[in-house]
Amino acid sequence: MRRFQSRVVDSANALISAAQVTVFKTGTQTLASLFSGDGVVALTNSFKSDHLGVFEFYVDSGDYDIDVKDPITGFSRRFYDVSA
Repeated sequence: MRRFQSRVVDSANALISAAQVTVFKTGTQTLASLFSGDGVVALTNSFKSDHLGVFEFYVDSGDYDIDVKDPITGFSRRFYDVSA
């Protein structure tokens, strides 16, 4: 199990709170299995970043694609082949 943590910012580096975060197995539309800090309790995929734009999860080692979307501004970005 590997921990992944990041912060959601827009193109102007402004924090995006409550951004929708979705994690996929690389190159697919298959949702990855995510876990809380103990690596046992499953997390819902997708979820929201906190008030500082921070999000974290535990996942099996591998590569993933991560989508982040701000429902208020419409900002959207996909990160490809993120290693965990």
